[in-house]
Amino acid sequence: MLNISSMPVDGEALAGQVAPFSHLLVVEDHAVRGGLADELAVELMRRHVTPHFSTIGVTDYAQAADPELLWAHYGSTVPVLFVRR
Repeated sequence: MLNISSMPVDGEALAGQVAPFSHLLVVEDHAVRGGLADELAVELMRRHVTPHFSTIGVTDYAQAADPELLWAHYGSTVPVLFVRR
């Protein structure tokens, strides 16, 4: 598990951490398009690191509500993530 809370990312460090794995799941608490998943994909592809790539995050215009309710709405709670694996 990597916690990446800001961009841009260190592409070399990222590639070194991800390369040993065949799958990568990116969970974002915001928009998937143009977000962290896109940034990670670009950095990994530049370095020819190509795991199976999945994302979970906001896929529409986000709603305004308590974070716990939003995580449940978008399937980003821990129990849901374990079921989706």
